[in-house]
Amino acid sequence: LYIFIRIHEKQGIHRDGLNLYSDVTVDYIDAILGTTVKVETIEGFKDLHIPSGTQPGENLKFSQLGVPDIKRPNIRGDHYFLIKVKIPKNISDRERSLVEELATLNKAQNISVPGEVLIFFLCYCRSITTSASASGPDPRRAMSSRPPTHPSHRSPRRFPTACCLLVLTLALLFASAAAKSSRRPISDIEIRQKKEACYTDVENGLWGWVCRSSPTEKENCVLRCLSPECYDLIYGGDPLEEGELDYVRGQEYKYCMHKYGLLKHSQLLKDRIVGSFVKWSDSNYYSSRGWVAL
Repeated sequence: LYIFIRIHEKQGIHRDGLNLYSDVTVDYIDAILGTTVKVETIEGFKDLHIPSGTQPGENLKFSQLGVPDIKRPNIRGDHYFLIKVKIPKNISDRERSLVEELATLNKAQNISVPGEVLIFFLCYCRSITTSASASGPDPRRAMSSRPPTHPSHRSPRRFPTACCLLVLTLALLFASAAAKSSRRPISDIEIRQKKEACYTDVENGLWGWVCRSSPTEKENCVLRCLSPECYDLIYGGDPLEEGELDYVRGQEYKYCMHKYGLLKHSQLLKDRIVGSFVKWSDSNYYSSRGWVAL
């Protein structure tokens, strides 16, 4: 008795070693705002969370939902989903109007003050203070008993104050515009590169021997290395346990990294620019000769 078995390839799922690959097509609005879609895996249909700001060509995955290793059943591959964004060819007049309004808003938010402009105003400020101090009362004329013919009613000290306020205002505007232009989510590639660096640090013993005691402890240490703030927020009171696979908290952790990384970057950029100006003003003082470095 001969039994012939033919295996038909599963449509929509491709295999490469232990990993599986599928394509997911989402609407461009869902890619911008984020959504959850049903995807097919070898264990049935599951919900795949599409984060807001997902770019075409990014890969999302379900860890350990790939093909099991025949010789080592405890080891399984991953199931990757390639994101494809669907752009409509025909849209209504109302949709076109909304898209054009969004494009106009983006152009207005991306207006920034170049650094050369700030340098120009800073030099202009110094030149005014120098000229103002040079046009002050002549010491030889001050020794004379005759008062000046046309007394000045404006103090030259007001010029550097106004100029420096102008420079500080431009610095704040530049920081705000730069922060707005940098508002993009961290890509999965950047997260993956940083995670690989954390794995290397943990394996080299930089996080202590406890992190190398088990695969679960290693994963907890890598998550702490990747973002300590997000780890404390998501896993702080309930760390991963042996054999635990928590997809929901994994997606929450990634979402936290996007938001916290953006806030931290914007705040550091603003503090760096404002701090540079404050540092310069603290190291100079105003005298009758203008701004003098300490």
